[in-house]
Amino acid sequence: MSNILREIEGVFNGEKMITYECKEIDVPENYASKSKLLYGTKLVYRVTEDESFFKQLSSPEGMTAIGKVVCCGNCLKVEAEIRGIKYKFSFLRAFKFYFCLNAGDEVVVCYPENMILDEVEEKWCIIENVI
Repeated sequence: MSNILREIEGVFNGEKMITYECKEIDVPENYASKSKLLYGTKLVYRVTEDESFFKQLSSPEGMTAIGKVVCCGNCLKVEAEIRGIKYKFSFLRAFKFYFCLNAGDEVVVCYPENMILDEVEEKWCIIENVI
């Protein structure tokens, strides 16, 4: 096992890890999508003599909903109704390519409930499956 040269902790914002010093560290989309990182997941970025990698420390409670993929300008989003309120969720491009998503597709999404309750400006979800 290699010596750890540096460890940086932060929180996943849907695309990147934001450190506690408010710096952004890119999280590879393939890792974020395969690991199904939810908005608010606490991460550590470890740099060793041989490699650097992310590790999940904790993840918020995930909630599921059914939504529809919609066009929003140049990108796709998921529109879902949760407790009578319509939300538009962003998602990683990796999900678009993995599921071959198109506008009109119905999908199952997972999102952290605290993101809805805290009224975060940009809402993020992970795509669980296409219906």
